[in-house]
Amino acid sequence: MENCLVVELKSVLEMNSIFEAQLLTYMKFLKAPKAIIINFNCFNIFKEGQKTFVNEYLKLLS
Repeated sequence: MENCLVVELKSVLEMNSIFEAQLLTYMKFLKAPKAIIINFNCFNIFKEGQKTFVNEYLKLLS
C-alpha cells in the first residue's frame, strides 16, 4: 500500500485550482495512482469538502 495515495489536507474558505495543480504534480513525481484533497472548512466533508483524483498509474496496478 505504500505510495498508492496522496492526501492533501486543507482548511480554506474556497478551493483554488492551484491546489489541484499541486496535487497532480505530487502524484506525478511520486508515481501515485490516487489522491484526495480534503477541506475541513465546510459544513459537510463528504458532499463538498473532498475531491478525488486518479491518474494513469492506476492502470499499472491491475
